[in-house]
Amino acid sequence: TDFTSTLPQNFGILQAPQVIHSLTGAYVAYEKFPDLVTPKIAGAIYNHTLASEDMSLFDKLLFVSDFTELGRTNGFCINVRNKFWQSIDKCTSYEDKLRLLDEVILYSLDSTISKLLKSNSLISLRTVKARNKILETFSSKAE
Repeated sequence: TDFTSTLPQNFGILQAPQVIHSLTGAYVAYEKFPDLVTPKIAGAIYNHTLASEDMSLFDKLLFVSDFTELGRTNGFCINVRNKFWQSIDKCTSYEDKLRLLDEVILYSLDSTISKLLKSNSLISLRTVKARNKILETFSSKAE
């Protein structure tokens, strides 16, 4: 993800201060540590809260790691964390693990969207597109 090209489109993110760190964090990391932070790393930072329809494996790992970390004590983060840990040992192949990542991301996005709908809050189009992309992936693999 080239996060710098979307800066003007992301000013709406200011209405959701709990996610602004994904934009500012990616920008600061990329600008202040150019010798350490590649576009891939900056993209993962950028995608770790709102997700994206074109998330790399690295993006997905950071997204799930952040969403399921033990410091998150709200109910839906706990549910996502439990789903992940109850399922990971059942994965017997690389493909199973990739599918689990997508399932956990889908579950977290569904939980987030549901919470935002109930509170009559704005929902990022990036989040909706990410959710839809995962559903499309599942549908195409089922065929």
